[in-house]
Amino acid sequence: MTTLIPKFDFKNGGSTPTGAINRPINEKFSDFVSVKDFGAVGDGVTDDTVAIQAALVASSNVVVPVGTYLISSTINVPAHTKLSFQGGLGNTSGTPPTAYFIKKSTMTTVGITVSDCGVIEGGGLVNQVSNTGDGIQIIGNGAKLTNVFVSQAGGVGIRVGTSGVYANTNSFELDHVNSLNNGSHGFYIHDGVSVGGADANAGTLLQCVAIGNTGSGIYLGHCFWVSVINCLAEINTGYGLYLSGTNNNTYPECRWAIVVGGDFNEGNTAGVVYDQSYFSQFNNPDPNNVPTNIGNALQGSGARTIISAYQSTFQALATAGTYQSTFYVNNGDTALTNVARPLIIKGNNTNNNNSGTGLAFQTNNASGYHNSVYFTALQNSGNQDGFNFAVNDAGTMVSAFTCNTNAKYIGPGADNTWASGASFARWSVIYSATGTINTSDANQKQQIRDLNQAEKEAAQGIKLALKAFKFNDAVEKKGDKARIHFGVIAQEVKEIFATVGLDAEDYGLFCSDTLEDGSFRLGIRYDELLAFVISAL
Repeated sequence: MTTLIPKFDFKNGGSTPTGAINRPINEKFSDFVSVKDFGAVGDGVTDDTVAIQAALVASSNVVVPVGTYLISSTINVPAHTKLSFQGGLGNTSGTPPTAYFIKKSTMTTVGITVSDCGVIEGGGLVNQVSNTGDGIQIIGNGAKLTNVFVSQAGGVGIRVGTSGVYANTNSFELDHVNSLNNGSHGFYIHDGVSVGGADANAGTLLQCVAIGNTGSGIYLGHCFWVSVINCLAEINTGYGLYLSGTNNNTYPECRWAIVVGGDFNEGNTAGVVYDQSYFSQFNNPDPNNVPTNIGNALQGSGARTIISAYQSTFQALATAGTYQSTFYVNNGDTALTNVARPLIIKGNNTNNNNSGTGLAFQTNNASGYHNSVYFTALQNSGNQDGFNFAVNDAGTMVSAFTCNTNAKYIGPGADNTWASGASFARWSVIYSATGTINTSDANQKQQIRDLNQAEKEAAQGIKLALKAFKFNDAVEKKGDKARIHFGVIAQEVKEIFATVGLDAEDYGLFCSDTLEDGSFRLGIRYDELLAFVISAL
């Protein structure tokens, strides 16, 4: 006789709620099975491998009661099967959960594998000393681990993908998973090969913990679009977080990783975050969790975006290729379109202390990254602002250019220090409403005297040496339409000085500049020359 079991309505106190039907007890119990239904003991000594696997084959919903279950060979969670451990969870101090598997010390293979859409919830795997091989391995698409604990695996704690053999393991989810004190990386995401497109993609590590592992805490290998969200990695022998730049068809094998928050900077021997991946993004990182290494020779390696309240940068750090950061806003059209001010940087400063918001650009040399250029908004007064441009000069940031609305000037950052142009970088034309003002204060001069006879003779000679001429570059551009100019020839001025026993290079009106190619270009300061010639009239 089949015993019927009612569906109890605990909410309303009745035995059978409206719409529910009574079911045979054997059908009701088949909704899930316990590993103990198949003979598992859970005393940590008896080998429960056969019983556990039999339960997973028999049902798609398997429960592991509180206890410790010794396994001597790999347990496979089949496709579309959920393995649930009862009781409390493990923690970051190494205390295991109340129900878990024990991987026997003699095992050389992985402890647990999870196939397509398989789920492990709670519990986990504690590995005996001397075991080898990984702890838990995802070998199929859409698998999920939630509140799982793994410690002391001989190899990787949690592996997504296989070792050296291709596996399609997309859309995985690791949610609150602890991977502690393992013989390699805490988490290793790699589809097993490094050729062609990756297939350990679009997965998520959410609030996972990696502590005390021999390798890196979290290692992203051949995988695309993997998100690492608010994870913790500390006291690992490798890096806290490692984004691989290994060659995959001239591109880094790790691409488009997204790292949100997280803590990777405590006690990791190799370093905090190492990034040679292809165009990855770091959102709201702690200042100590920002990668600083440059990329390798692969295209896109080390090019990363960092977005946070204290710093937002696009770092094109690869040694091959050139990258550009462009900001867009939506102006109401169906497509995103450039606008005049797509990026707004705000700062709050109520003190008139010539400081404000700005941008900093850094470059890398053998000593690491250093500040190269500052662009800074200045608060000159309550409602008058300015701008300052500073550059690195042998380790000191010096002001090169400033705009001051209070004093109404645009000029160099320091008095009588910077030149406008150079002998090899000349302005073509300077437009000005009035002439230049040259310092002529007696308080700033010395050794003042009248012109001697030789100087007057030189001035007379220069007056007679005035010429009409055309410039070579103007003739090349305009031909016969090139305009005629009046002035002197610098070489002739030098000769005239020499004829009266003077050296033209002793006088400020004569200039001789060395160009970048080592050649010389002669010049004349006409304001001084004309004053000099007047003495001969």
